Amino acid sequence: MDFKNNKWICFTLVICPIIIVFSVYELGRLLGYLIYSDNALASYANVGQLGLFAAAIWAIGELYRTYKALNP
Repeated sequence: MDFKNNKWICFTLVICPIIIVFSVYELGRLLGYLIYSDNALASYANVGQLGLFAAAIWAIGELYRTYKALNP
């Protein structure tokens, strides 16, 4: 592996789990609002949360791809 690829793998193994943990936290918080309130989802979900959920989906894919690359 070259240096550039090694830096990307380290970045993926550090950043992706952090993004996933933050997204799970935000999803739990959003579900808590939905369970204990009478308001609709649109009043609580903002663009930042939706972006974080999209980033979590990307992070799961990148983490899986990196794991497969490290363990052939």
